[in-house]
Order: sequence, then C-alpha cells, then structure tokens
Amino acid sequence: MLVLECNGYCHHYYDDKQEKAREKLITQKYSLVHFHHKVSLETLVNGILQAKSGAVIRLYDLEHLVQEMPFNFNPRNVQIA
Repeated sequence: MLVLECNGYCHHYYDDKQEKAREKLITQKYSLVHFHHKVSLETLVNGILQAKSGAVIRLYDLEHLVQEMPFNFNPRNVQIA
C-alpha cells in the first residue's frame, strides 16, 4: 500500500520530531511518498514505482523551494532520514 503526501512540510505547525514519529508509524505498513505540488508527473510516477513498504520517498527540488516556503521555514534545516 502507498501513502502520497503533497507538500507535507508546508504548514505553520510543522514539527520535525512529530513528523518523524508520524512517518515511522505510517511506514510500518505502507510506503510514503512526499512530493512538491510542482513536481512533474513523470517524477511523481517514478517515485511511486520506486516506493517500497517501509520506505519514505521525497520528491522536492530544495533549491526552488526556499523561495516558496511560507512562515520563513527553510527546508534545508530539516533533517532527512
């Protein structure tokens, strides 16, 4: 099974610790694909095809995200497992 999440980082109450705990819970049974809303369809489909149970796939272009982030949130400061 697969969970798709668009712009998971993009909310005011983002908490990195809670996000990691949530990801751990989801990936016990599912694969998880995080993606940016501007990612190409080809990239999204390839990410879905690569997804395996227990894995987290992140499809973000961090260079372009920095200019789009609300609330002065910098994705470069988020630790990616």
